[in-house]
Amino acid sequence: MKQYDVIFHKHSCFQLEDDQCIFLFDWFDDTPPVLDGSKMLYILNSHKHGDHYNPSLLQLAEQYGHIQFIWSREIRMPKDDSRFLAVKRGGQYALEHPVPVQLETLPSTDIGVAFLLHYNGSVIYHAGDLNWWSWSGESDSWNRSMEARFKQIMQQLEGRHIDIAFVPLDPRQEERFCWGLDYFLQHTRTRYVFPMHMWEQLDTVQKWKALPQSEPYRKTVLEPAQNGQRFTLTVD
Repeated sequence: MKQYDVIFHKHSCFQLEDDQCIFLFDWFDDTPPVLDGSKMLYILNSHKHGDHYNPSLLQLAEQYGHIQFIWSREIRMPKDDSRFLAVKRGGQYALEHPVPVQLETLPSTDIGVAFLLHYNGSVIYHAGDLNWWSWSGESDSWNRSMEARFKQIMQQLEGRHIDIAFVPLDPRQEERFCWGLDYFLQHTRTRYVFPMHMWEQLDTVQKWKALPQSEPYRKTVLEPAQNGQRFTLTVD
């Protein structure tokens, strides 16, 4: 059994850690976070949008010795610095020191990547902006194209076991807000799912749990109720 702490910072920013490592996903505040420098730090940013990345993170390179930045390659980063890894869509990366981490990147239905990490026998997924984006203001052809693209990418996760996942549930999509989450739940075998990209509308999870299709997954999907909330998870 393995134990992880997950901190919901806000929006799509989560921190996952155990006694060796901290994985920080999509931090975007103007002030960088305070982290435990005794652990190996992995700073992952899925793309350059202002609600998923902030250049304030560069300050962490000066503050911490054991750190690795893993950024979608369109984000500007220092050259010739091995602590910065620029990742592309559909890539595979092996990080061996100080602990082995295997990384896969999936394409996004927006810009950047989604992350699939293999660490300590666990599989961790952060979608970034990979989602079934469908909007009432877009044309039917645009929405059909987005649906096809999303489902094509999701074939890479079909039936796969995932221990902890962070998946968009965006209330701006109105009645379509849960299409991407529902599809993810129905096509993967995931133990814990954290909805994200809810902006300040954290009651969106309760809205989804009131829908009949959520019934098989209500214990799987956790509910961040406030910024800074910590969850302790046990993974087989």
